[in-house]
Amino acid sequence: MKVQFDEKSFLINGQRKFLVSGEFPYFRVPKADWARRLKLFAQSGGNCVASYVPWLLHEPEEGKILFDDCDERNLSAFIEEVKAQGLMLILRPGPYVYSEMTYSGLPTYIALNYPQIKARDIDGNIFCKESISYLHPLFLQKVKRWYNAFSEIVKKSLCQPDSPIIMIQVDNELIGSHEWHGSIDYNAETMGFNTETGRYPSFLKEKYGTISALNEAYGTTYESFSEVYPKPVASTPQKRARVVKDYHDFYCSTTEDFAVVLKDFLRETGIDVPLCHNVASAPMIPLFKDLNKKMNEPFLLGVDNYYSLNLTWAQNNPTPQYFARILMGADLLKATGNCPTVMEMPAGSVAQIPPILKEDIFTCCMTNLATGVRGLNYYIFTGGKNPEGTSEAYDVYDFGAIVSAEGEVRDSYNSLLAFHEILRENEWLCASDRFVSVQIGTEWQSLRSHSYAHVANAKNSARAGEKMEKCALFSLLCGKYSGAYTILTDALDETKPLLICSPDTMSKEAQRNVISFLERGGKLLLLCTLPSLDENFQPCTLLRDYIGEIDLEPNDALSPVTLVDGARVYGIACENKITRLPDGGTPFAVSEDGKIVGFRKKLDKGEIVYLGGSWLTMNFIQAQMLENVLNRLGASACVENSNRTIFSTLFTHGDKRGVFLLNLYTGKQSTSVKIHAGKTVDLGEITLDPMQVKFIVLD
Repeated sequence: MKVQFDEKSFLINGQRKFLVSGEFPYFRVPKADWARRLKLFAQSGGNCVASYVPWLLHEPEEGKILFDDCDERNLSAFIEEVKAQGLMLILRPGPYVYSEMTYSGLPTYIALNYPQIKARDIDGNIFCKESISYLHPLFLQKVKRWYNAFSEIVKKSLCQPDSPIIMIQVDNELIGSHEWHGSIDYNAETMGFNTETGRYPSFLKEKYGTISALNEAYGTTYESFSEVYPKPVASTPQKRARVVKDYHDFYCSTTEDFAVVLKDFLRETGIDVPLCHNVASAPMIPLFKDLNKKMNEPFLLGVDNYYSLNLTWAQNNPTPQYFARILMGADLLKATGNCPTVMEMPAGSVAQIPPILKEDIFTCCMTNLATGVRGLNYYIFTGGKNPEGTSEAYDVYDFGAIVSAEGEVRDSYNSLLAFHEILRENEWLCASDRFVSVQIGTEWQSLRSHSYAHVANAKNSARAGEKMEKCALFSLLCGKYSGAYTILTDALDETKPLLICSPDTMSKEAQRNVISFLERGGKLLLLCTLPSLDENFQPCTLLRDYIGEIDLEPNDALSPVTLVDGARVYGIACENKITRLPDGGTPFAVSEDGKIVGFRKKLDKGEIVYLGGSWLTMNFIQAQMLENVLNRLGASACVENSNRTIFSTLFTHGDKRGVFLLNLYTGKQSTSVKIHAGKTVDLGEITLDPMQVKFIVLD
């Protein structure tokens, strides 16, 4: 079975198809029931299964790596059974697997016997017994031995022409082992503090060139790069923020480097199937912006899209907020060149309270499909008893799965049957594109700057991701124009309006690209502020200078705003008022106290609209205001719902079109639907049940 992928979908034996996988932990499921449970998944319409290969289980004592000596470690037999059932297989050998296992799946001796390899906080303290410094040389030595043993088993299958193994995942939810336990990693030996050739000093030398340039940026008096420690000591907020940002960028690069090292370990053993990795959540995708490039080979970066694992989560079922987050995730995965893939799609939960209901599972699947997801792996399809000594919390790992630990087929199996039927009938979606009216402009650095922008008092940059979602994206979802996250340093389409929210900081490259977009005839809507700093918090006003001389003063008032067309809009947080308009600029919006808070400026070809505020999407008038502005800027209408609480996405491929209508609320709702993109179609009134996502093929 040959499996490839691009940013649209998977190609299975040359055909665009959905990859539909279910997590199947061979080490928990009784071997005698493997065949029956695998058959159940295949009969549901699945074509692949995935399984962790826990290092903890296979190396119970240091240096004693065991495979195939007992049922729960019989990976070879499991691979053969997957092949016998006609399914594909993704293997996930860690070193981390989490999966509610002791020490997150690391061997006991790794967690307890080698304190020198532990991740450290900024003060040099160990913060968790299972948080390891990824690139510590001793840890890598242990991991290499583990990967070599794993590869010996896998190669026995891969040398056969009909091997079911299509992908291997390197590690699991990178960064989570640090961030979730309180800190990113500052292990001195790994990072090379106090050494001329260490990783961190080398990173700084490559970035700044000379120590005097670094001292100027940091406000310090270091004599060499080896002296630099990533704890801010400068006096100004911008200089302190540069220190924090540099280390955060460096740390993210080391996690990507770790994935590359794991790739190299596998390639050195002769493993030649594609590799993948799962980011823990959509907001973490920007932390891995360079991973595909560093891998320098076909590589799949996917995401985990949970909506509830216990009562601490913000929602207990798929909600509008969940949809907005995973829509961003699908857009960002495509921006990195990846096929939107959910490596862990919730099909149960480790917690029994709150329950994961079959209705929730089906809605979750349909909601993800509505964002453009083309591959998924249910976590989990089936569970079983934990091998002795591998779990701190549960004797049985049931997870409320589709097939219980005891082998009972739950009602949620019917959700899979219904969803897989929709996939089977609509494989054309694998070649389709989501219709997009508006580009929501952002930068990778902006999406990851919440960790440090506040240090520089760049309050808008610190909240840029939140504002883009709660202001721009939600208002777009409530209207007839569809938005997609677009990286400002990538190619910008001048035929679609560009909306940028809260850009205190914007790189020089991005500012130049936006100016080029305007000069080609692009239309720009700027919200909140104008960029005055680059991504390193250095002065950069290219875009501001291009717009013309303009004076802004802080306003900090929640005020009704009146637009030039007389529309009065409530709930606008007017952060800036305009005391001097740029040449050629005309007032666009006025606050209740008569202050100008927005302007329009026509250029030779393009146009700029600026509004010195943003809003939390709460009222239809806000969505209507955004619609009116985008209409003036030439946006193409997509799907118009009379009920603005019904969200929609439209996918097109050739003459085919299909629309998703989403009622992510607990009551029945109706809406009149009109499709504008392409040939206009009036669908009339459609009623959606509670928590229903309906897909309608139009042509």
